[in-house]
Amino acid sequence: MAARPGSETKRSPRRAQPKPPPAKQAPAKTTRTNWGKGENLKKMTAAVEGWDNNSEQKREAEGDIKRYAALVEIPLDTFKKYVCADKSKRRKLGASAGKLSLVDEQTAQTIVDTVRFPAKLVDRSGNTRTFCGGTNPKGHS
Repeated sequence: MAARPGSETKRSPRRAQPKPPPAKQAPAKTTRTNWGKGENLKKMTAAVEGWDNNSEQKREAEGDIKRYAALVEIPLDTFKKYVCADKSKRRKLGASAGKLSLVDEQTAQTIVDTVRFPAKLVDRSGNTRTFCGGTNPKGHS
């Protein structure tokens, strides 16, 4: 149906509703940085040696630990633990917390491989033997 001419009424504009404030988004959760392994260990080692040896960056930071930590892109609180003035109180580079492992890496890998693939084991002569569901060459079960 078409509206009649002249029957259109003007509507009063709606009052503008105040917009609610935008929801605050929580900052993305960052993962913990391990300064005791890999590239981060190299970065920390270079930064500590630079601090101890009065490197170009330390002179650029004018000996200020806060500015130096920002220059080498390491959090200040973390960096302080590795460059404490009393060297006996410093954290050891590359040392990890907790007990030492009772099993070395090679033995651990052997255990994992044995548990993961129990059907195939390699004997001392280098032959692969099948124990689970396979046939025994001597006919024994």
